[in-house]
Amino acid sequence: MFHKEILGNGGNLQVAISPASWSYGWLDAIFPNYYGNIIFVSGDRIIRSEGIDPEKIRDISKRISTKRYDASKHFKKIIDAWKYGTDDGNDGIWHGEVEGTTHPKYVCLEAEKAIKEYPDDKVIVKFWQVHDPYYLYAKETLNLKIKPFKYSNLRKFLYEIFSYETVWTVLHKLNRPPESWHMYIWTKYGRQGIINGYVHDLKLVLGNIKKVIDNHPDKKIVITGDHGERLGEHGRYSHGGKRTKVIKEVPWFET
Repeated sequence: MFHKEILGNGGNLQVAISPASWSYGWLDAIFPNYYGNIIFVSGDRIIRSEGIDPEKIRDISKRISTKRYDASKHFKKIIDAWKYGTDDGNDGIWHGEVEGTTHPKYVCLEAEKAIKEYPDDKVIVKFWQVHDPYYLYAKETLNLKIKPFKYSNLRKFLYEIFSYETVWTVLHKLNRPPESWHMYIWTKYGRQGIINGYVHDLKLVLGNIKKVIDNHPDKKIVITGDHGERLGEHGRYSHGGKRTKVIKEVPWFET
């Protein structure tokens, strides 16, 4: 188990049930009001201090344009950790401009600052990881052109009726560019390639969180996820959509 391998034997691991299948639905369900005692350190570009602009959100996320959770209206302060994740030359290449990803070590550095600056408040830290594009494949996917085919009723129908692997196989045979990072990785490395990327990112995040835990032994720290992830079960990947067991069950680890 990764929590013992990386975090040690201390702490208590349980299973929690997430109320949503993606991040913004989770935020809306867990934090629907204003919380004047919470500092939110965000490694997610869409959760930003200046609020959200629907047009910009469409450009950033490349997903369906829907009403998004405006975190700036819900928390005492949002620290935009995603802004500080530029590559320092020691971590290889990272997708700093893709979906707002930033290396977990930078997110943790901002978390450390927040803990010291706001000792009387609760600090929530949201990583983009574990999420594609996986750091394991950052170099080869840095300039990869992702071209999702339009979000439409036809697309939704195909993914509901057929497995992702079936749709991806057809798109690949039609010589279409990958429509997602997952499709690229699966086409080149198969299901195990996606699992390897997921596990690599998970260890990367937990390793950096471990440093925060070690620096604050007097603090109660909880590690959890906003949703689960499909890793090839029934030929499906990623998250969103129906809240199956894989999506609903998330870890809840308390130090």
